[in-house]
Amino acid sequence: MAVSRAVIHDSLNATQGKSTDFQVRTLAGHQLFSGIDHFNLYGGWALKPLNSTSGVLALTNASAWLDMRRDQIRDHNPQGQFGQREFIVFGDDAIFQNQFLVGNNLQMAKNMAAWMAD
Repeated sequence: MAVSRAVIHDSLNATQGKSTDFQVRTLAGHQLFSGIDHFNLYGGWALKPLNSTSGVLALTNASAWLDMRRDQIRDHNPQGQFGQREFIVFGDDAIFQNQFLVGNNLQMAKNMAAWMAD
């Protein structure tokens, strides 16, 4: 799994006015996402599978971008969809912290626990 050197920004799905905090809305049909149509990231990094046996379960929208220069200017930074089977990797260390473990993130955590118990 490759990890980006910069945080993803998604202005289109931003929450609370911060482009680094956003909703991920492109979700694969997977038990992990049962009952939810999005989940929130809070300063996530882009992840890229390095082999054909890995699959992507969630993507940002096509206008998301990486702040490689750390100048918060989208125009000269990489843009596109950024993603996150037998194991799951999230590019966000805050996604399941207590303060963010509400709504769809809480439901996804419950789904993940049920999936892992199977």
